[in-house]
Amino acid sequence: MKKITLNKICAIRNGYAFKSSEFVENGLPIVRIGEIKNGKVDLSKPKYILPNDKFESYIIRRDDILIAMSGATIGKIGKYNLDIPAYQNQRVGCFLPDKSKLYNDYLYQYLSFISAKIIQNAYGGAQPNISSKELGKTLIPIPSLENQKRIAKVLSNCENLIKKKKRKY
Repeated sequence: MKKITLNKICAIRNGYAFKSSEFVENGLPIVRIGEIKNGKVDLSKPKYILPNDKFESYIIRRDDILIAMSGATIGKIGKYNLDIPAYQNQRVGCFLPDKSKLYNDYLYQYLSFISAKIIQNAYGGAQPNISSKELGKTLIPIPSLENQKRIAKVLSNCENLIKKKKRKY
């Protein structure tokens, strides 16, 4: 199966450094690195910022795949699962796949599978980091879109069964 570097079929967008002085009680939530947990985004205690056109290129929408790019949560992958848009904070990466070549759920499953390798490739001492440029060098196997959909569905079903079993015990 053909493998190519991720940057050939997927852009990786960096987030924006929002100032805490701009936080408000209500507005759009900001996804920060610590909110990427267990394969999803946990916005139980979000910070908010007023909508602003200058932040338009940092909007996160349902099913966007995010990664923590520094600190203790580095390499954590999460899918944004809310219907309301949010803003992408600094050190949060957002994968923007070319949908004609890369199925979003396949990408999510693959990144989840290799997250330990991503962590190993991080650099820095007390505060490990990974850059979007380094993430873009990641090799990814690319079957046909039809096969990507089948693979993602099987893995997602397995993931759901595991979660059900864990809840049972």
